[in-house]
Amino acid sequence: YGLERLNSSAEAEEIRDRHATYFLDLAQRAEPELTGTDQSRWLDLVSNDHDNFRAALTWATERGNVEPALLAAGALWRFWHQRGHLAEGRTRTEELLRQPSASSRTIGRFKALSGAGSLAYWQNDYEPTRAYYREALDIARDGNDRPGIALGALNMGFGRLLEGDRNGAEELFRESAAVYEEVGDLLGQAQTETLIGWMLSLRGDIEKGLERYEHGVALLREVGDRFGLADSL
Repeated sequence: YGLERLNSSAEAEEIRDRHATYFLDLAQRAEPELTGTDQSRWLDLVSNDHDNFRAALTWATERGNVEPALLAAGALWRFWHQRGHLAEGRTRTEELLRQPSASSRTIGRFKALSGAGSLAYWQNDYEPTRAYYREALDIARDGNDRPGIALGALNMGFGRLLEGDRNGAEELFRESAAVYEEVGDLLGQAQTETLIGWMLSLRGDIEKGLERYEHGVALLREVGDRFGLADSL
């Protein structure tokens, strides 16, 4: 009844716009918290409002307000991954990326491509994983977006691994590590340290590999990323 009354009112579009703006902004505010010390509470918060995020993404897409929706989808991928919504999250993100107004090489497109690639990776669907990661890194490099290059190089390192190119993967992980250090991103440094440790271990250099792993684990404890810590341990 409430929805029927809203839809029949002159304020329906304005209220839906305000609702979408609030939840698309909240998605971006939630993103760093989903890998932080309070991540369980934030995952619960996003889960409790999942229907609101769905409605906001749908409305923004219908209205052609694609850039905020792309940014929000890119921010929500870790929630969709960790709470078991891989298929839904990927479908929504890919639908956004296919919108004609989403074709510009913006930060929003970079974020959504990174999220779509990661969701495809966790579904073991590797051809689109590589394609999404490759385009995202190209966008970051073209714009000299340093944090974007760090994330893009990290992700594309996995793309190289999927192609069996360990040397290319390690080169990208090391590039990512250097840029994460440059911009002062501890979580990124932690992730790349463990990945470099993995590459060294695969080469048989166990001692140096363990040193990188231990440094990465210490940083993960510092930033409070429980998922990353479990994986690295």
